[in-house]
Amino acid sequence: MTVQGEDDTGFDVAPGAMGAARESVWEGVQTYLIGLALSALFTIAAFYFAQSRWIWAPSIPVALTVLAVAQIGVHLVFFLHLTTGPDNVNNTLALAFGTLIVALVIGGSLWIMYHMNMNMPTERMATPVPAVARHHMATGVIETESSVPVAAKISGVIRSVDCDVGMPVRQSQLCATIDARLLEAAVANGDRSLSTAQARVKRDQAALLAAQARAQRGPGEGKRVEALRDVLGGDQRAAAAAQQALDAAKAKLVDTRIVAPTDGVVLSRNVRPGQAVAPNSEQPLFVFAPDATTVELRASLPGSVAARLEPGETLIFTVDQLEGESFYGAILGVAPARGGEASELIVRAPNPRAALKPGMKATISIPDN
Repeated sequence: MTVQGEDDTGFDVAPGAMGAARESVWEGVQTYLIGLALSALFTIAAFYFAQSRWIWAPSIPVALTVLAVAQIGVHLVFFLHLTTGPDNVNNTLALAFGTLIVALVIGGSLWIMYHMNMNMPTERMATPVPAVARHHMATGVIETESSVPVAAKISGVIRSVDCDVGMPVRQSQLCATIDARLLEAAVANGDRSLSTAQARVKRDQAALLAAQARAQRGPGEGKRVEALRDVLGGDQRAAAAAQQALDAAKAKLVDTRIVAPTDGVVLSRNVRPGQAVAPNSEQPLFVFAPDATTVELRASLPGSVAARLEPGETLIFTVDQLEGESFYGAILGVAPARGGEASELIVRAPNPRAALKPGMKATISIPDN
């Protein structure tokens, strides 16, 4: 006979809480190892999510809260063997009651201290306000030491524009396309003309070889051979002309793609879809600024402010597009502007992350000494 309920002990029981008589030592250790692995996994995940960019930044506290709750559950189940089974009701109620008491004590204490702080009369003492250093603010524009203009090589109508001002680009990246339908048709026609001319050349060569063979057997084929040589020469010249025309059409087809000449950023864009362009235009379609480790910042200053600045002095500036960041640069020089009314300040700043792009507006802070 078997005791009733002997086989029901496996239901609603925490891992590691089975009867010791039917559980080996390894099974008990295995349960704790699983709990340790899960606990370490949740801990590593918490540190990873706190510094990772894979999830939305405002949702990081929610993710950490979920991991904390999961961590609590692992400890309760795998280490404390706490479940909702009939033999764990008292333990569950004790845990819930203890949690309630701790929350009441901590929450009540915080509420009491906050209430006393808000209602207790205090003497407010006048705090001296420290003197704030005054600064002169100057506005300038980020520039690079070199720029590369790109103009149209053929006439046509712009079909699409894929690059805009401030956009980072890679060398040979497509930035605009000229309508190439006529050139594509010209390439197809040139290809057919070349094939026809080459076929005629092959036929002429075969006819010439046959005539030369007959001329060796009889002297009456000499004039025929000369005539076939003239025909072959003309067809060969026609095939060469067709090849040149095809190569020119293919070159123009390549020129319909306006690409970036180097890695960098788009400094200016002077083209739009539907605009007619020509190779002799004075205004380039794009101006590219190569990536550089340093940039220059130019700003106008009153003569009185510029007079106390010296080359090599370090200044702090901020950029409108990069809020919350400050940059440092050294004064490269102070050049007097025309008229003598203002001076031009030139600052050179490092740009290791390529965050400073040409055309960005910057504000320089110059302390008043």
